[in-house]
Amino acid sequence: MSIVTVRPGETRLRLFGRFGLFSAIGAEVPITSRRGRGLFAYLYLAADHEESREKLCALFWGDRGDAQARASLRQCMLELRDALADADLDILSAGREKVTLNTDVLSSDLAQLRSALFGDDAEDTLHALSQIEGKDLLEDSDLPGQYQEWLQQARPRLHQSIALAVHAQLERFERAGRWSEVIEVAEAYLRRDSLDETVAAAAIRADAATGNAAAAHRRFRILKEAMNREYGAAPGATAREALARAVATQASPPTSLQPFPTQDRLEIDAPPLVIVAMFETGQSEGEPARLVSILRDEVLAGLARFRDLRVVADPRPIDHLSEPLPSDLGVAYILGASLRAGRDGGRLTARLIRTRDRFVIWSESLAIPGLDVVETIDSIIARVVGAVLPKIDSDLVRNASLLPSSPIYERYLVARDLAARARTHDEARAAAQDLESLIATKPSFALPYLPLAFLYNTDFWYTRAGSSSPDLKERALELAKTALALDRAHVHGYTICGWSYLRRRQWEPARMYLDQAFSLNPFHPRRVMEVGYAYLFLGDTARARTLLNRHLLLNPDPDDFYYMDLGLISFVEGDLEKAANYLELIANPDIWALLYRAITAKAGGFPFQLKVGAFRNRLSMIWPPEAPMTPDAVVTWVASHHPFQSQETEARFLTAVRNIVIEV
Repeated sequence: MSIVTVRPGETRLRLFGRFGLFSAIGAEVPITSRRGRGLFAYLYLAADHEESREKLCALFWGDRGDAQARASLRQCMLELRDALADADLDILSAGREKVTLNTDVLSSDLAQLRSALFGDDAEDTLHALSQIEGKDLLEDSDLPGQYQEWLQQARPRLHQSIALAVHAQLERFERAGRWSEVIEVAEAYLRRDSLDETVAAAAIRADAATGNAAAAHRRFRILKEAMNREYGAAPGATAREALARAVATQASPPTSLQPFPTQDRLEIDAPPLVIVAMFETGQSEGEPARLVSILRDEVLAGLARFRDLRVVADPRPIDHLSEPLPSDLGVAYILGASLRAGRDGGRLTARLIRTRDRFVIWSESLAIPGLDVVETIDSIIARVVGAVLPKIDSDLVRNASLLPSSPIYERYLVARDLAARARTHDEARAAAQDLESLIATKPSFALPYLPLAFLYNTDFWYTRAGSSSPDLKERALELAKTALALDRAHVHGYTICGWSYLRRRQWEPARMYLDQAFSLNPFHPRRVMEVGYAYLFLGDTARARTLLNRHLLLNPDPDDFYYMDLGLISFVEGDLEKAANYLELIANPDIWALLYRAITAKAGGFPFQLKVGAFRNRLSMIWPPEAPMTPDAVVTWVASHHPFQSQETEARFLTAVRNIVIEV
C-alpha cells in the first residue's frame, strides 16, 4: 500500500492505489461513496481544479435523467462536505454552474512525485516512486459510464507523463556523471515498468561507467526476456548501444580498490564496510557463470538496502583481495562466494571475512537444486544477505578492539548494545541518556534516533511498567520521523513509525508505514519480524505467519522473539496446544513470553500455577513501587502494549489476561 506522509498543517491525498484523504494529524477522512471519491479525485486532477455541473452529471450519473442527475450531484456534494467538515476542511465549493476544489491546503503522492522528478534530489525521487510502486491511479474508483472512460484514458496519459519526467531526470544525472543515482532511480522506476527501454538503457550505461559489466549484461537480458514475453520483440538500438558500451568497458577491468571512499569523503561516523568480491565458479560461461553473476548482483542490491553498512563491489575473487586496506576505511569485511555445479544442481559456499586478520566470521554452504534461477534466487539471496549484518554486529560486540576509532560511531554501538541488553530500568535509562547525548553532539547522525525511539515506546524495553509517558511516546515518533528526514531509506524508521501509530490505534498510517518498511528491505531479519508481529495486531494472522516464515528464511537460527510471536499468533487463532508448544521453545522468556505462557496454560486447561507465579514475579520486579498492582491496572498496562484492531480479539485476549491476573 502506498504510504502518505502527512506534514504538520498539511492535508494529503493518495491517488495511487486505494483513494485516501488524510488530515493534518494523519487521520483518514472517511469518504464512503465511490462516486464521492471519484468526484473529489476528478476535481483534483482537472484543469484549474473545477468542472461544470453539467459535465459532472454526465460523468457520474449519465444513465439518469437530467433532474435526477442534478439531485444526485447535490446529494453527493452534501455528503462530501459533511465528511470534509468533520476534518475542518472547507475546500469544496459549488456555484450555479461550476464545482470547485480549493487545493491550496492539499498535497498528494502525485504532486510529490512530480516535484521530485523536476527537482535534482535522487532521494526525493526514490521516496516518491516507492510510494506508488505497484499501484495504478485510483484503483478502487472504477465506476460505470463516462467516468470509467475518462479514468481509462487518464491512466496511460499519466503513466506517459511520469515516464517522460523520469527520462528527463535520468538524462540530467547522466550529464553530471551521477552514475549511482542513475542506477538507483532507474531501478526504482523499472520496478514500476520493467519494459521501459529508455530507463533500462540509462541503467546499463551507468553500469558500464562504473565498470560493472556483469550488471549491465543482466539488465539487458532481463529487458530482452520481458520484451520477448510481452511483445515478441527484441530491445531496440538504445539498449543495444548501451550494452555495447558495457562490453567495451569489460575488456579492461579495474585492478585496484578504486571504488573505496577516500578519507576526505569518509564520514567519521561511517558504519562497517562490506566489500562484495566477484562470485566464482569453475566455468567461464554457461548456466553456472550466468547464475553466479545474477546472484552477486542481487546480493549487492540487497545489501545496499541496509543503512548500517557501506557496500562496495570489487571485480576480483575473495582470495585475490589480500593486500592491506587503507586504514581510513574503518571496520571492513569481505563477502565472497563460489559455486560448485554438479549433476543434480549446485552448491553455493558463501564466506564473510574480517579484513584485519582474514578471520572467517561466517560461512555457509547452500544447495541450488537444478541451477534454476527462478526457484533459487530469493531463498539464496535472502539467506546470504540476511546473514551479513547480524554476523558483523555480533563480531563487533564480541571484539571491542574492532570498534571504529571514530568516537561518535563507537559511542553509538556501545549505547545501542546497552539499550538492546538492558535488564534494569537504570541500565535502560543510561542507554537513553547516551543516545540523547549523541544526538545533541551530532544531530545529522541518523542511527542513534531509532534505538532511542524504541526505548521511549516500550517502557524502556519493559524495565519499568508505565514509564513511557505520553510525552515520551510523542518524542519517540518525533525521533523516528527525524531519522527518516535524515535518511528516507532507513527501514527501522518506518517500523518505529508504524508501531507508534499502531499503539495510538491509528490503523491506516500504521499499516502504510509497515508496508513501506517491508518494501524497502525484505532482507532485514529483525525488521521483517517486527512487521510480521504488527500484522498480528492488525488482524491479518496469515500475513503475520508469512512474514515470520520469511524471517526464518533470513535467519535459520531464530531467537526467542520468533517463538513468542508464533505462540501469540496461535493463541489468537485458538490453537492453544500449538501456542503452548511454541512458547516452551523460548529459552530466556521476557515479561510478555511469561504472560503468554500463563494465559495459554490457563485457557487451555494445562497446569498453570507455576507459569502464573513466574509472570507475577517478573511483573512485580518492573512494576512502579509507588503504584498499586491491581488487576485493573495490570490489564490496562497490558492493553496499552497490545493494540488489537479487532475489538473481539482484544476482548478475548484481555479476558484471558484478567483470568490469570486475579490469580496474582
